[in-house]
Amino acid sequence: MNTDGIESGIEERLIGLETTDAYHQRALDESGAQIFELSQRVARLEKIVGKMAEKLKEIAQEKEPSLPVNERPPHY
Repeated sequence: MNTDGIESGIEERLIGLETTDAYHQRALDESGAQIFELSQRVARLEKIVGKMAEKLKEIAQEKEPSLPVNERPPHY
């Protein structure tokens, strides 16, 4: 039996597996970096939206005239 052919085939398969693993590792690293960047962007946007909501509440409170406690609204 020719063991050189078997060893050569095993070596080729191993090289192929290592190459595939390297591509997968690179893709995984890139995906992780993208996920991290997106999570940072989401955190910044949540902070901005929170500030905008607070500002809208302040504006709404400034514009709403308050009715006296015992006065009926005009539509009664």
